[in-house]
Amino acid sequence: MKVVARHNSADTLSPAAVAHLDSSEVASFGLEIGREYTVFGMTLDRHGLFVLILAGKHGPRPSTVSIELFDVTDPRLGEDWLFRHQHEGGGTLHAMWGYPELVEDEMGFDGLFSEPRLSAHHALIDAIHREDIGESERADVEAFEAYVKRRTAPEEPQDESQD
Repeated sequence: MKVVARHNSADTLSPAAVAHLDSSEVASFGLEIGREYTVFGMTLDRHGLFVLILAGKHGPRPSTVSIELFDVTDPRLGEDWLFRHQHEGGGTLHAMWGYPELVEDEMGFDGLFSEPRLSAHHALIDAIHREDIGESERADVEAFEAYVKRRTAPEEPQDESQD
């Protein structure tokens, strides 16, 4: 699935979509107006439908962003996408679509945004490589992979002879 950003501000969102945002997200989503993004998954809850893309003000990171900010340019879902439905307490209906690496995991998409998130980031990288990524996104994918690689690299031991 491909989408093009038509907005990058919460000013254009419905009240339900804005209600789930934290204050840091309201100012900007790090989207480039007119740019096409590949969707790696989707979630649905009482606040609306959200797409999983690589975007952000501080470099490409997994972001779930309201579909209201985009126009859909290619509605085809990934060939191996799965659907998962769960009913959460309090009457919240929750559904996820995406690659098995993201949907079958017990933490679901939540692992991308909470600690520890590195295993979820590796699952997203696996999912990304199953998509046909456009040239405009290739640099973002490489930057995200480098970020994950830096986070997973073992720390180098300190050379005690320099003390």
